[in-house]
Amino acid sequence: MTFKAWLVVQKSRQDPVGALARDVLQDRAWPPTQDMGKMRQHMVKRGAVKDTLQALESAYAEYQKQGDRQRPSGIG
Repeated sequence: MTFKAWLVVQKSRQDPVGALARDVLQDRAWPPTQDMGKMRQHMVKRGAVKDTLQALESAYAEYQKQGDRQRPSGIG
């Protein structure tokens, strides 16, 4: 699952990750990438504040942890 697809599932959350998800889903220029640096750079260019950038980092860390739990041990 891509990060953006993961965010779709998070959009109803009532926390910073949910707010980020709703923002990303409305951003037609969101980069089609899994690269955290490129996503962060896009948000900075769009004027994201510190709290929003922190939400991105938190969301991405959570996304990666869930992905790690879903992979069979020893793969990928």
